[in-house]
Amino acid sequence: MISFDVLFERMDRVLEAVPEEEFDKWVVFDFDGVCSSYKEGWQGKDVFGNPVKGTADLVNRIQKMDVKVALVTTRPKTPALEEWLEENGFTFDSINDASHNPPDSGTMKPIAVMYVDDRGYRFDEDDVERCAEEIITMLARDEGVEKKAEEL
Repeated sequence: MISFDVLFERMDRVLEAVPEEEFDKWVVFDFDGVCSSYKEGWQGKDVFGNPVKGTADLVNRIQKMDVKVALVTTRPKTPALEEWLEENGFTFDSINDASHNPPDSGTMKPIAVMYVDDRGYRFDEDDVERCAEEIITMLARDEGVEKKAEEL
């Protein structure tokens, strides 16, 4: 396995090759399952799991490379969430905010070079069938949905 240091050296070289004015560099992180463990599922808007080991360090290292990091979550931005983030070493450039988007973008989804999410899927326009299979697999994790998926 490649060390964080080697990976960040590579990332530095890539970012240095991109002209500064070409785009703002943002990485967007999800909260549940990425920053905070989500093994117990939803327990309430201000009830959080334990921090996921290594994620705060990853966020901080990315920011040291002049890449901005946003937190986007379905949770509201509450004082309890902000306190949990601070207590666990997380610092984000924005939380549930897409104000860095161009004014005419008309979207709430922040523009980013990458989205880090435990439920994400890397879509390939040449393999939509695989995407459908992955969606069915995710849905089947919910009780009762598996039977419906088999009927399809």
